[in-house]
Amino acid sequence: MSRGPLTLQFSIDSSRWAKWIKLFPDAVGHALYEEGQDILAASQKLVPVRTGALRNSGQVVMEQQGDTYQVVIGYGGPAIGYAVKVHEDPNARHAPPTQWKFLEGPLLYAASHGMDARIASRARAILNGFGINASNAQAVAAGEDSAPMVVESRDSLDLGGA
Repeated sequence: MSRGPLTLQFSIDSSRWAKWIKLFPDAVGHALYEEGQDILAASQKLVPVRTGALRNSGQVVMEQQGDTYQVVIGYGGPAIGYAVKVHEDPNARHAPPTQWKFLEGPLLYAASHGMDARIASRARAILNGFGINASNAQAVAAGEDSAPMVVESRDSLDLGGA
């Protein structure tokens, strides 16, 4: 009984690759923005309130330059000096649960409690919405080289007419 070669044919669907490459930075940018919104929401519970102006000045802004995204979470607007003073003064009295470091605390907590996994998960969900394979998005988010690959056919083992 002779054995022939075992073969596997595959191809990379270049149209999916282009779509994936185009959408990946946007998916991660929007996932970063969503994480920023969650951090702002957590900080809103801690912002000292006298008139409500400081709490109402909280915002998340996403800036994009090419494929680079930056998410800025902040308070203050025109009253930035007041916001910085309230945020940085450890001796100021605040009614619980409000506190100084009302933004830094939630940011550091988020960063040390799964921020990277949440951003990757959100980016995967966004890409899945466009029909892009989630496992490939996860691999790239983890820093691995990966491209959407489609297995078109598998040839069975040729037993040479046995």
